[in-house]
Amino acid sequence: MKSRKTNQGFTLIELLAILALIGMLSSLVVLKVSDTLRKSNQVYYQKQEDFIALAAKDYFSDYPSRLPKNILEQGEVSVQTLKEESYLTDEILDVQKKPCSHEKSKVIVTLEEGKKYTYQTYLVCPFTQYQTKIE
Repeated sequence: MKSRKTNQGFTLIELLAILALIGMLSSLVVLKVSDTLRKSNQVYYQKQEDFIALAAKDYFSDYPSRLPKNILEQGEVSVQTLKEESYLTDEILDVQKKPCSHEKSKVIVTLEEGKKYTYQTYLVCPFTQYQTKIE
């Protein structure tokens, strides 16, 4: 009696199809992970900017003469000044835990209609090349 040879492996085409499928799935995972990292970096820098803006509000409440007097007029304070005057005690760091530029980073305060002040933080971190976009 003749025995039939059974197929005990995958063909080359099947192996290539599996490798292509694994490649596509891994590229989707890499894209998702990089998107998640980008979003977490945005949240991190936003928290740093909020922290600096809070220090600037304290600074301007102690020095109200430095606030803008006319509508749409702007004033500013550097992060360096906030550090020197002890409104910021912690170092402002980027996501790699390297210091951001205290000289170039600042808070711009604008007097809006109705005697309302708005605070825009401009943060510059040279090591990660992060820079707040001013609108």
